Amino acid sequence: MGKVNNILFVCTSNACRSVMAELIMGKLLEKKHISEVQVRSRGLVALFPEPVLQKAEVVIEKNGLAADGHCAKQLAQEDIEWADLIFTMSEEQRQKVIDEFESVFELVYGIDTMKHFVEEPGDVLDPYGKDVIDYEYCFREIERLVEKIWNKIEEEYQ
Repeated sequence: MGKVNNILFVCTSNACRSVMAELIMGKLLEKKHISEVQVRSRGLVALFPEPVLQKAEVVIEKNGLAADGHCAKQLAQEDIEWADLIFTMSEEQRQKVIDEFESVFELVYGIDTMKHFVEEPGDVLDPYGKDVIDYEYCFREIERLVEKIWNKIEEEYQ
């Protein structure tokens, strides 16, 4: 695999987890003064351009980030073609992406779940419908995983 320039995070609705991952990775890249790597997020079932979930937005803002103006976007073929690495929140989501966009997968370096990429078992659990504390836990887990993902990308691909 060559250098990674485009990273795509995918979750169910693009209104919580993938947005958190995009914002956290963006902040990490900014902190490291890395401008050549771009980050996006998309959803598997983003049927209309909804904003970030209210509880997710509270947690995002509490952690010094802003999702101002974010509208959920449906994953499309051009996103797959754009991405060098694609990260889903679960194995089920990874398989759905592969099944739906099978014809273009030779164009991207790889697709993996966030946890599997850094050799951890399980999925990033969806806090939808739960309490703010669950959204905070999800944010912390994604923050930890993004740091590990970037470290692995730097070591192996940059």
